[in-house]
Amino acid sequence: MGNDDIHIRFDTEGHFVRLVCESVIAAPPRIVFAFFERPEAFDLLVPPDAGIDTLEAPDSLRIGARTTIRVQVGPLRVRWVAEITALEPGRSFVDEQREGPFRAWIHRHEVIECPQGATLRDEIRYLPRFGVFGRIFEPHLVRPRLSRMLTHRHEVTRSAVVQMWRQTPIHMRAVSDGNLRPWGG
Repeated sequence: MGNDDIHIRFDTEGHFVRLVCESVIAAPPRIVFAFFERPEAFDLLVPPDAGIDTLEAPDSLRIGARTTIRVQVGPLRVRWVAEITALEPGRSFVDEQREGPFRAWIHRHEVIECPQGATLRDEIRYLPRFGVFGRIFEPHLVRPRLSRMLTHRHEVTRSAVVQMWRQTPIHMRAVSDGNLRPWGG
């Protein structure tokens, strides 16, 4: 499964840029969502060459939980704080930038049931800084970086979840529920 299985599109809503990234994972939605509940999930999903350092990560997925990172933006290291503002256990969560490189950032992570298992869907609405200059340079600087990051996230999620699901005994698959913590958590 390569990048061809990951679909990314950008469009605009007024001054906001909207990014949608989708891929299909051959596992039940509850198992895919459980991956994001792992305390180490965030670090696993950051590409090693992305210039991002995790300063603080929550130990659980809950409303009000914050993640603080330092991200390389050109020659600068910028502090970025995101807070979970909505949570529908087993289905979706939303994080919003509280401090960081964008004027606004709202990221909805969603796991949707589909015939092949689950569709992992990221929808990000963001507003670049620097007014007209930000809008001019955003397609050339921000979009390629976000595309690489989301492709990495979807590949890592798919790989980890599918591997775990294939190793789950058939009798456990039939009785597992949203409380299943296959990674020992």
